[in-house]
Amino acid sequence: MRDDAPTELRSTPAASRFAEARFTPGAVVANRYRIVSLLGGGGMGEVYRADDLKLGQRVALKYVPTHHPAALERLYAEVRVGRQIAHPNVCRLYDIIDVGGQHFITMEYVDGEDLASLLRRIGRLPADKALALTRDLCAGLAASHDCGFIHRDLKPANVMIDGRGNARITDFGLAGLADDTASVGGTPLYMAPEQLDRGIATPRSDIYALGLVLFEMFTGRRVFDGQTLNDLRAQHALTKTRPSSLVQEIDPAVERVILRCLEEDPALRPATAHEVLLALPGSDPLRAAVAAGETPSPEMVAAAGRTGELPAPRAWALLFLTLALLALMPLLRQRVEVTSRMSEVKGPEALRDRARSVVRSLGYARAPYESGAYVRNTRYADARPRNARLGPAAAPFLYRDSPEELVPSNENGWVMPNDPAVIVPGMSWVLLDAEGKLLELRRIAPARLPSPNHAEWSAAFREAGLDPAQFRETAPVWNAPVPSDTRAAWIRDRDALRVEGAAAAGRPVWFAVLERGATPFPNPPTSREPSGMSILFAVLLFVGVFIARQNVVRDRADRSGAVRVSAFCGLASFIGWIAITRHHLTPNVEWSRLTGIAGSALFFALAAWICYLAIEPYFRRRWPHQLTAWKRVLNGRLRDPLVGTEILAGLAFGAAATVAMYLSSLALGGEPLNSLANPSAQTMFGALHPLLRGAAQAVSYAIGLATLLVVLRLLVRRDLPAFAIAFAVCVLAATPTLAPYKLVDQVALMAAVLLALRFGGLLACTAAFFCFIAAGFSPLTLAPGDWYFARSAFVLIALAALAVFSFHASLAGKPLLGRLEDEAAA
Repeated sequence: MRDDAPTELRSTPAASRFAEARFTPGAVVANRYRIVSLLGGGGMGEVYRADDLKLGQRVALKYVPTHHPAALERLYAEVRVGRQIAHPNVCRLYDIIDVGGQHFITMEYVDGEDLASLLRRIGRLPADKALALTRDLCAGLAASHDCGFIHRDLKPANVMIDGRGNARITDFGLAGLADDTASVGGTPLYMAPEQLDRGIATPRSDIYALGLVLFEMFTGRRVFDGQTLNDLRAQHALTKTRPSSLVQEIDPAVERVILRCLEEDPALRPATAHEVLLALPGSDPLRAAVAAGETPSPEMVAAAGRTGELPAPRAWALLFLTLALLALMPLLRQRVEVTSRMSEVKGPEALRDRARSVVRSLGYARAPYESGAYVRNTRYADARPRNARLGPAAAPFLYRDSPEELVPSNENGWVMPNDPAVIVPGMSWVLLDAEGKLLELRRIAPARLPSPNHAEWSAAFREAGLDPAQFRETAPVWNAPVPSDTRAAWIRDRDALRVEGAAAAGRPVWFAVLERGATPFPNPPTSREPSGMSILFAVLLFVGVFIARQNVVRDRADRSGAVRVSAFCGLASFIGWIAITRHHLTPNVEWSRLTGIAGSALFFALAAWICYLAIEPYFRRRWPHQLTAWKRVLNGRLRDPLVGTEILAGLAFGAAATVAMYLSSLALGGEPLNSLANPSAQTMFGALHPLLRGAAQAVSYAIGLATLLVVLRLLVRRDLPAFAIAFAVCVLAATPTLAPYKLVDQVALMAAVLLALRFGGLLACTAAFFCFIAAGFSPLTLAPGDWYFARSAFVLIALAALAVFSFHASLAGKPLLGRLEDEAAA
């Protein structure tokens, strides 16, 4: 068994050993290194202090036996990797020299005392000094592991305390590459059980040795003292002594770290030295890395010491606030919805039956293919007084039937007023108000017209709820939107209500009821000017492509995280669209629709992937604490306390922004919301759309906001101006008309998400966006009699369930009532 010999890099000379040494003081090795003194010797050979005559620096010169070519090749491979470890807590390796077939490693010379000698002199170290040295050891060991190096022989004798009191890991004579796990070597007293029994060494073996060194530093005693391998194996099987049984004042957090490192099962030990470092009391390595100008790794960010657990009173307060805001949302929403200003709103099934009866009453046969949905009436898009009553025409219902299958060309697959075009003979287009009265009829006459006849309009007036006797004929002013051969018009003098009509061969093909100053129901524009937000997104995506490429080339990007984010955005978007898309029985039509949705989802995923690769390294370097919970979610740690805290806080911010939007609409007036026109309110699986598409959009919006912040931070070099400019840019881009109520809406939203990002993190920002978007996509009500109550309840219950889950996670397993339960148990 190898002794725990003094370190080979000790400044105290051992002159008595020169009789057996290869070199004497003054000897020059390789025409470059003058031997000064023998520092030490052991099973791996001698170590000399020498002067580099060429560079004028002190170095340590260590002999390494290489008895066959394979050992020499291994030595070169290990030094090739080891010289990459440039860390202040690791003794640096320089080169290999060949002197007459004997090989020496030149390495950094450390002037100080090894830890083993120090512990023999003073016993255990003071707690604060031991903690400081522990941080040094963790940092040095983490640097070694990050370069793919395993020490294999970490022990107090191989730790130097330099002249400034810092720990330096030395003696990499037994070290090897991380993928070489079967090399036997080391000091049995400081070996992990798998290394002792099977010669298997992994980074977790070094973690075990680190635990043994820490135990000795904090208690002054070794964990094991066996004299033979069998003695050591027997001691490994016993329960280890707790450090607190030897030193009562030891910090419980330190004791937990030591005992975790000393787990016999490697899987139960900390995975990395970073994790050990982050578990130490008072550690904030992320702040230290940022202060040092370094970029912490994604693993380091995920393992950051922020636990995030909330005290029970604070967690309960945040939960009650979130649930109260969620309950307030439908109460206010009902006051700003277009339906709140109308006397009656029928459900889509009732209006679909009503439209069929209108078609029959006008003498037309029902076509085999049909569609019906609420649509937006652009006549009510302008701001109105906040308490003004609206007629039932403010929420129109469009019914279409056709002898051919209705296959729209838009990417969503929704049947729109003019998609597919109203051109097929026998096609009907019926617009009803929310009470079921006819607002407008369009009918494509058959290709072969019957014999001309006198047009009869009484049935159309009756279906519109109008008395023909109250109207007088007048000159038509509107062209019919469908082919016709005669036109007619009527007006009611008392309120200037106008009716326009057209007929083909004596049969009505167009009938429209128009209020004073109104126009026939407009078709949606075929093209639109790009919005401010779409322009901003395009610019950020364009810039992101170049930044992402640079990050990938320099190996700074979190590629695995980008793949996870991209996959989530694409899959959630795809399923969300599938849930509200109108599907077809025709295979080629359905395949075309699915491929279109898949293409949109893939573009969505690609944009998220590019932006994440572009901004994540910069965000991780500048604001690593804001990424900790996000990284833990990507690693699958959904029950982590910090994850729960950020999601709960983000939901509160998002719900507060939603409530503020409704309050501003009530106070300032504005466009009444018409969520009935959203397909998610009208399909069987429509309730899934706000949640799935909302989640995908929330992630993409949060990443987009982070991209904007990173770009602005690179330009202005300060945090506060970057946040302020991002706030202004997003508000102005989202409100091009600068209408007061719209401006207040965007101010509330951007203030909420930026506060969530600044004081929570990227995950909290995403949760705030998610709550706002999910509520916006959904018609919300608490009235069981409303036909959309079930869909509303599904979304509200899902948001509340997420809040409760996050609340439970934020407590980190503590009693739900906190101190009250603790006192009751006592």
